[in-house]
Amino acid sequence: MRHRLTFAGFLALLACATPVAAQVRLVEAGIVCPAAEEGQLIAAPGTLAGFIRRIDDMGFDMPGRVVPAVSGVAFGIRTELKGDGPLDVRMVTRHPPMGADGMTEQVHEVTLLPNVSNLRVYRFDFGYEMVPGAWTLAVEAGGATLLSVDFEVTDAPDPRLADICGHLLQS
Repeated sequence: MRHRLTFAGFLALLACATPVAAQVRLVEAGIVCPAAEEGQLIAAPGTLAGFIRRIDDMGFDMPGRVVPAVSGVAFGIRTELKGDGPLDVRMVTRHPPMGADGMTEQVHEVTLLPNVSNLRVYRFDFGYEMVPGAWTLAVEAGGATLLSVDFEVTDAPDPRLADICGHLLQS
């Protein structure tokens, strides 16, 4: 009987955990042309720069997950939280080693609001950030990965992005 209760307890925990994982869904992933917006600086000690830049009302200029390593270009995900209340999450960026210490993961915390579009982008603001290779943007909560999206940052130019962004890639 004790084993049945333990198993039933495990199933109950699993049932409670499953909806959380299903709450954050990917709406779109894409690339953003360089923009003049500086945005609001927010302290983020888990990042190499020590801050993140919050820019409201940013949209994707091009869908895709192959990103040219060009100053000012950003890439990211738009997510939506389904549920009744807000959810505190960790926004995790995994990438090839960068900076003097070879950092491979950067983290900042945010609160996602339900039924609201949430934008998460990474913008190349500094030369040391433009590292080719596999990059991942993930959303985590309670020790679980709720969403993970892979990108490939490359040294190769993308003619489609050049057509869309035009002179902005030259600045």
